[in-house]
Amino acid sequence: EIRGTVALLTLITRTVLCAIAEYLSAPDDTLLHMIDTPRLGQGQASAATLRICSYSASRNGSEQKIRFAEHTDSTFLTVGPCCSKAQGLQILSERGEWIDVESLSNRKNDVIVFAGEMIQVLTKGRFRAARHRVVAPRTSSRLSFPLLMRGNLSTMVDTRRFL
Repeated sequence: EIRGTVALLTLITRTVLCAIAEYLSAPDDTLLHMIDTPRLGQGQASAATLRICSYSASRNGSEQKIRFAEHTDSTFLTVGPCCSKAQGLQILSERGEWIDVESLSNRKNDVIVFAGEMIQVLTKGRFRAARHRVVAPRTSSRLSFPLLMRGNLSTMVDTRRFL
């Protein structure tokens, strides 16, 4: 099951990276050759990481405790299934307001995709890294599985022609 999840999240990541390249009028594979691919069970390290995160519920249901402080990811993209039963992922809007992203989801199989610092740098800020945090779920503990798609460490990046 975990291999299937990683494969699906990787496919979504690759599709979004192709769409970003197309938006920038660059060849589809411009960003694809820069990312590392998760290699589960192959005895090799990978910069791409499936992170398994567990956050306990707030003991006081009205209190909003921060479980993972505000940050951006040092990734190309971060992709993960929505956790609709124990929401807690928040993204900072352009107006400076925290948005409960998963409350916008109404389907079981929705995923969240947001840009990381590498995309921000490579696109010269046209796509900004998402500032996000995790707050304690109000009712039950939260388990999330974000795929952090990072760069291939052996890839030379020269985007002057494209970005």
